[in-house]
Amino acid sequence: MGPHAALCERARRAGLGVIAIEAVALARPEVIALADHFVATDYTDVERTAALIDAFRSRTPVAGVLALAEPGLLPSARVNALLGCADNPVDVVARTVDKAAMRRWLARDARFAVPAAVATTAAELRTLAAERGMPLVVKPLAGAGSRDVRVVTGPDAVGFADPPAPVLVEPLLTGREVSVEAISLAGRHLVAGITETVLFGGGANPLVEAGHRFPAALGETEAACVRGFVTAVLDRIGVRAGLTHTELMLTPDGPALIETHTRDGGDQIADLVLKTTGLDMLDVALRIRAGRLDRLPAAPVATGAAAIRYFAPAPGVVREVRGARWARHLPGVTDLEVTVAAGGTVRPVRSSADRCGHVIATGADVAEAAARCDAAVAAVEIVTC
Repeated sequence: MGPHAALCERARRAGLGVIAIEAVALARPEVIALADHFVATDYTDVERTAALIDAFRSRTPVAGVLALAEPGLLPSARVNALLGCADNPVDVVARTVDKAAMRRWLARDARFAVPAAVATTAAELRTLAAERGMPLVVKPLAGAGSRDVRVVTGPDAVGFADPPAPVLVEPLLTGREVSVEAISLAGRHLVAGITETVLFGGGANPLVEAGHRFPAALGETEAACVRGFVTAVLDRIGVRAGLTHTELMLTPDGPALIETHTRDGGDQIADLVLKTTGLDMLDVALRIRAGRLDRLPAAPVATGAAAIRYFAPAPGVVREVRGARWARHLPGVTDLEVTVAAGGTVRPVRSSADRCGHVIATGADVAEAAARCDAAVAAVEIVTC
């Protein structure tokens, strides 16, 4: 549900059939070409979607439904429950999709508690800001990519308009941000890697991710603490199977949870893991859901490093893009994409969707991979006016 071509290709390589389910407006030709069947429907109507899938079961065995995009996580769990297919329990997925529910659930254990509250009006926001102090983070109860996330640094920044929907209000955590990719099977967890996150740190939304570096440059004691913390979080939430992406802030007092998701990390983090360790997390996710994995893989070992960095030029109308062809051939660069062209518009970076492309580079270590990324970004000039 909500498939992309890379996932369909891996399903083909694994000898699995593919029924791709997506809304008509989001259908991609490359996905349709790789699927045995394409069902154009709104998969958030879970009962109808389950009935459509059930119709296929008279002709072919359906092992289960898999979604790795945020909008499909809860619908896929519900569809699997209706079909009697193995998956994480619906209530487990629900408490990761709903950030307020996640905070309430984890608050029962002091190790994972972060003070948070839900506000529905501007008056409630102002009251929380006065009571709890600032800076605060205000974000939607669901979603990804830092969309509609705000950092409140003073009373005037709260604003006076009521939010369009309830929002979660919590303290701005400070320190080093990392994310943890994990694989779960039968309630056991394997940490596949720890990624360091680089934030833009300014502009319209300072919490938008400017890039990632894998593996994170952590000492073994610090890394062991992170692995233990995330394993305990997944146990507490109740995750049983599949991929998880957990975001942490390494504060002076220790790790603090930002949020967790029952999917792989965005921003091509799975590609960084694959390039450096050889572990294909998308393949693992498919095999788990298809019942073709009876044990967790061995803990992967990184033999190098990889980094991704995003373009965020000055807002305005694009006059020209220079240097991209040259930058693709710089040492270590494995992928470079610029998503704007002359005549296009660069928006202020308020969410991940406002970035204008990326560079991925590899290196012998994290410092080299990051430096190669930065050199490629510097070599590309996106001129706006």
